[in-house]
Amino acid sequence: MKRIITFAITIIVGVSLMAYQKPVERFYESQSVLEELVEKPDSGAFKELLKKAKGIAFFPNVIRGGLVVGGQYGEGFLLKRDKENNEWLGPLFLKLYKVSYGPQIGLESIGLILLIMNDNGFEGFTRDNITLGGSLSVSAGPIGRSLSADFDYTLQAILSYSLSKGFYAGFTLEGSLIKNDRDANEDFFDSNITSKEILKKKAADYPEISDLIEQLNSLINGSQKENDRKNLDSKI
Repeated sequence: MKRIITFAITIIVGVSLMAYQKPVERFYESQSVLEELVEKPDSGAFKELLKKAKGIAFFPNVIRGGLVVGGQYGEGFLLKRDKENNEWLGPLFLKLYKVSYGPQIGLESIGLILLIMNDNGFEGFTRDNITLGGSLSVSAGPIGRSLSADFDYTLQAILSYSLSKGFYAGFTLEGSLIKNDRDANEDFFDSNITSKEILKKKAADYPEISDLIEQLNSLINGSQKENDRKNLDSKI
């Protein structure tokens, strides 16, 4: 058993070194993952859900690898959406870990986007660590040219979208542990600051993330215009 635990720790340390990114690098990589997702012809459901979401988290380079015992590690960040003021708050920097057992071999990089759909999702992220599928529910986000009418997004805490080399990865997050990346938060904000304090800051005040904010707003406003057009067409 000790050998298995030691091997698992070695796997996680190894993939964490491969996945390491500076805070600003995460923004640029996340833009690429978002562009890759929305350019897919069946990304309409994602765009509609983004408009309804209370926030979004990016883990642009999750490394997963193993041999019987496996591990995955990713570094990312969370943005909270203030719909009333049409603003994004954050970014809160995060780390993602997981150890897995069973038949597995190989190494891959996955781009991961999480949509936070209700307040329970944010309450989890303000704690030091949460377990997805345990203390916080997570499920794969729906795909398609439009969102199914019978899909109740209000019942979802977190919806995940994962891409590997341009294809949906079928990536399971059950059992993944998410922790606050205190070093990255302190580095970016130049102070020792709590997660709740970070999620009150206006992301637009930081030029390093301005391009991603503009990209998100463009998608949301575009979805709004498309919905208005559909509503108008239905009345004619």
